[in-house]
Amino acid sequence: MKRLTYIFAALAVLASCQQTETYDAPKVVMDAESISARTGFTFEVTGTVTAPAGIDHFSVKCAAYGIDKTYSLSDVKPTSYAFKVECLAHVGVSGEEDVIVSAVDVAGQTASGKVRVFFEKDTVKPTVTALEDVVVFLKGEGESSFHISFTAKDNQGLMHATLWSNEAGIQKIWKLSGTEETIEDDIPVTKTGTFPLTLDVFDNSGLTATATATLTVYAADSEAPVITYGGANPILIDPVSKPYKISFNANVTDNVGLAGGQIQVINKQDVNWANPVLKKEYTWSGKSASISEEITFPAPGEYFIYVYAADISTTVQEWGNSAELYVDVSIDVEEDTEKPTITFLSPTSAKVGETYTLQVEFKDNVGILSCWPTINESAGWVKAWPGEVVGTRTVLTKDYTFTSAGWVTIYVESGNVIADAAGNEPARIDDSDWYYTYLVIEVVE
Repeated sequence: MKRLTYIFAALAVLASCQQTETYDAPKVVMDAESISARTGFTFEVTGTVTAPAGIDHFSVKCAAYGIDKTYSLSDVKPTSYAFKVECLAHVGVSGEEDVIVSAVDVAGQTASGKVRVFFEKDTVKPTVTALEDVVVFLKGEGESSFHISFTAKDNQGLMHATLWSNEAGIQKIWKLSGTEETIEDDIPVTKTGTFPLTLDVFDNSGLTATATATLTVYAADSEAPVITYGGANPILIDPVSKPYKISFNANVTDNVGLAGGQIQVINKQDVNWANPVLKKEYTWSGKSASISEEITFPAPGEYFIYVYAADISTTVQEWGNSAELYVDVSIDVEEDTEKPTITFLSPTSAKVGETYTLQVEFKDNVGILSCWPTINESAGWVKAWPGEVVGTRTVLTKDYTFTSAGWVTIYVESGNVIADAAGNEPARIDDSDWYYTYLVIEVVE
């Protein structure tokens, strides 16, 4: 009997040892009851899962927008876990929806929590700068390229841009980021013709902006423009009739299109074209243009009219086609042997610290045609004093303050030729090779 009592007692102890241990159910605590998200952007779902028995896994779901993520924890199952899950607000989403977080502990017990997400739909389209029409000339090997530049902006964020032309066989995609980005790129072309060109810019919400232009691709162009002038060459002007004025007209044409040109009127003694009687630039479009100018010549002499024209290939290919025209103009006068004169209209004495007006007069009976002469001051130093001499009388003026006592010599160099219409130069003092004349000023305290 005692033996049976001991056996039953042992079985009772064993049964108590095999009884399953129970744990409290897990909990899911969200950090916020609601959050906001922008469509096309990610948002975070955060909170804490606790489970005394240990957390096996948890999941984040939102069936309406395709969010379904499950996270299994490590072999050592924690009793507490702070989670932060990144989710994407799909393009086009709007309104509000619950995101559910469910947790399962090692005992199979479950718990869940939720956060309401308010989706802010983007309705502001991106913007993009306008495209300019493009003209391209294929190079000798049959391929060329054009440069594109544009700036895209968006209030929330840019995604990508696509430049395309099915007709020209162009498709170029750039990945964009941020709220503003500028793209500079070169686009290859191989086909000739006129094609539509489209640039589409997409933001993170799927909204678009579009810019369009026309792409014109020509075969390699080697034909120069044609300048047509129907007047006399040379042009003879009667020296008795003043002013010496003419009307000049010419026409310019090109097989593809004109870019621009220039006209200059030059005295033949001005070998460096430093002082043109007339200089004017032209900007043209289309295949034809006209030049019409009233030209007044300052004095008798020998001149020429220079006309330059370039086609649009000049602006888009390395070589470029151009044309030139020269028309001589002659205004004859009787032989002129009178030399120009140079006279100083300045004091010969000065005081230290005082400012004086120094003047040099240039005169000629017909008219002086000159580059800029150089008047130098010498008192242990040399300073340039340039001025333009034109017409029958020119006075160059300079205000000058003397800083120390002594002798200051002002002289006119002969390095820049001063001559009249007949080529006569001023006399040189003492037959100098370096200057025409000079003035000595005594500076006293």
